[in-house]
Amino acid sequence: MVTVGRLELGVISVVLVTLIVTSPVVGILDVTERNPTTVGDGTATASVEQFDTDALTIDRGRFGTRVMYLRIPEATVAVTDVRGRPRIVYRIRVPELGVDTTSTELLTGAGATNVRLGPRDRGLDPAVVSDENYHGIVTVRVQSFEQDRTVYETNETIEVDK
Repeated sequence: MVTVGRLELGVISVVLVTLIVTSPVVGILDVTERNPTTVGDGTATASVEQFDTDALTIDRGRFGTRVMYLRIPEATVAVTDVRGRPRIVYRIRVPELGVDTTSTELLTGAGATNVRLGPRDRGLDPAVVSDENYHGIVTVRVQSFEQDRTVYETNETIEVDK
């Protein structure tokens, strides 16, 4: 029969408690509740507070580059009543140029907050861009497995500054 002394029993107890507390199951449950990383079921109330339609333009790149850029302004979305894990989707489409770009933000917490979204400016082939204006579609949606609701949609004329 093997006898275990008090010191060995204490060390074994500390090791077991440490393994249980730091196990992947405890870590996953803890992180998922505070900082979800994926969309799930959920809802939220949202409205676009700021979107500068005049800043949605096409112009030549800086420093003498020959690339044209679709300049995409940031959108500020007021969010309240968040339940679950929905996300905000900010999307800009310019069908004539084949542009379809999005920026998303996963929502957490139930309090009111402002979310700022802004996809990067999009480089365009100057041979494809003409002097005429283009038609753009801007949408902001609340999306989850439970719902996909458009909270803002506008058609914009995008001026070309060559």
